[in-house]
Amino acid sequence: MIDTMSSKLKLSKVATQQVDALSKVLGLKRNIICRIALGMSVNLENPPNDEKDTSGQEFNQSTIVGVDEMILTALIANQYKCRIDPDKFFSTYVRLEIVRGLDLMYKIYMRINSPTEFMKEICKLA
Repeated sequence: MIDTMSSKLKLSKVATQQVDALSKVLGLKRNIICRIALGMSVNLENPPNDEKDTSGQEFNQSTIVGVDEMILTALIANQYKCRIDPDKFFSTYVRLEIVRGLDLMYKIYMRINSPTEFMKEICKLA
């Protein structure tokens, strides 16, 4: 059974602004934007930097991870080169990955400023 404390995450204030802006311009729900951000971030070699701010939007684990928890745990463990504490998996590790991924997505969108071209660009990164 999932612990209720570790089954939720709160984004930073900046990440919340980024997910809201991307959701609006791309016409996608915020949880979908977060899933894309998560995928982009875990695809990078190094783990994300620590982010202490948790004053933003809250998400439930089932909304973001769904049935892919084991796969994501393996990807994140590979990135961190260590075993992932299950109590911190979602509220810490996934949160940090999403925050970094949102920052990457937002910077790419601001450079391109076209929903169609943005989607083409992030597909190239996969």
